[in-house]
Amino acid sequence: AKSELQKKDDEMSKLAKDKSKLAQKIKAMELDFCKTLKVKEADNESSSANTINTAIMEDSELFCTILRNDKVKVTALHQHHVSTTATATATDRDTIITEIIASPETLNIGFITFPNSSCTFANARKVMKKELDVEGERDDNDSDCDSDSEEEDETDCLPKKFKFYVPHLGKISKKQETKFGPMLAFLQKSKLNDTGNGSQRNPLKIIVYNSK
Repeated sequence: AKSELQKKDDEMSKLAKDKSKLAQKIKAMELDFCKTLKVKEADNESSSANTINTAIMEDSELFCTILRNDKVKVTALHQHHVSTTATATATDRDTIITEIIASPETLNIGFITFPNSSCTFANARKVMKKELDVEGERDDNDSDCDSDSEEEDETDCLPKKFKFYVPHLGKISKKQETKFGPMLAFLQKSKLNDTGNGSQRNPLKIIVYNSK
């Protein structure tokens, strides 16, 4: 009789242990599920935030500063960046555009804006010709851009014929002005600190030169 009773006690003890282990496994599974759920929620929130930020950026007004440097394609700066593009460090690349921007040959000839960041170089060309002072087009109130001016080479006007210039790549042909899509995204691929982000405080810097 004692033997049977002992067997039943052993069975009950084993069932209790199994029940305890099962409870622990269920608790561990619940904890894992909660952690997974939190990670997914965080990812969804991050994705939503990125989507919102992207939408805001795409819908935000784009500010562009237009810089003119007629010697950029033949100066030592151009030769320097062509010869170092393959091996240049990020600092070297930033220095190149910084030198172009700071060069006495570079003139700030004004700025243009767009309702969003989807504009291409071709769009920019049309707006620049429409809104900026163009060399050779006389204004009764401002003769700085008169083609007969003795200081024609020093005027801060848009050249009548011009091309866009991209550091590390060179000039952009008219055929390419729509090919590369939005300017902001294209120029920011270079990850140059001085390119700008298109905001009013840090406008996108666009370099042009006289192509006559």
